[in-house]
Amino acid sequence: MTRARVIAIANQKGGVGKTTTTTALGEELAQQGFKVLLIDLDPQFNLTSGFGLNAYDIEHGVNHVLHNPDQDSHYAIQDLGNGIHLMPSDPTLAAAEMGLFGTTGREKLLQDGIASVVDDYHFVIIDMPPSLGLYAINGYMAANEIIVPLQVEPHALRGMKQLESSLSDVRKRLKHDVRITGIVCTMLIARTNLHLTIEDEVRRSYGRLVYQTVIPRSIAMSEATAVAEGVLNYKPDSKASVAYRQLAREIVGSLVEEPSHAQ
Repeated sequence: MTRARVIAIANQKGGVGKTTTTTALGEELAQQGFKVLLIDLDPQFNLTSGFGLNAYDIEHGVNHVLHNPDQDSHYAIQDLGNGIHLMPSDPTLAAAEMGLFGTTGREKLLQDGIASVVDDYHFVIIDMPPSLGLYAINGYMAANEIIVPLQVEPHALRGMKQLESSLSDVRKRLKHDVRITGIVCTMLIARTNLHLTIEDEVRRSYGRLVYQTVIPRSIAMSEATAVAEGVLNYKPDSKASVAYRQLAREIVGSLVEEPSHAQ
């Protein structure tokens, strides 16, 4: 098995499709035969709830890993079936951040915590919190690449500048060379001139970093969230599902080794 690609799905703005993108990519990559671990690093635990888990019933999850980074973290991972594993979030994560600020190596707690499990997977995908705090820094430090879901709206590029500034601080201050490797335009209404104009602006600004695949706005995604399913499972023939399958193929395109079921 090749070294895992640890991808943070990040944008310092909420409501842009981070959790939906994390879920859909996890589902499609697993369907392609890759071993996938999803990590819910958002204190709102939407990724966890989106798989039908009651966050209030979680006994061990990402919060325990952050507080016990030297332990083997297999205990904090749930097998969801169909090739997907999840390190869930729970309500204790929201209140625990302040307690970690006095911890030695606090920026690398997640990186250290997943070291015991990361080699079990082809892809580790982190659903990041929308704000820049200690959890987000931990996500950036654990990742070796960043994919940005970018909602096509008037202030989209302003949000990108904020994210780039945060990543620049991580590279300079913490000496971790993590960079944006892909941008996916989300929630696009193709018939809307404003959306098409903003998409063109994003492509002019970021060139080859922007995936060819665009994720359309789709009622199927809202419906899937309401019934605690991923959109690919809920409505596999929807435009959003088709787009996410195409996006997964773009992301996989740089891999040399095919997935192995034997390992």
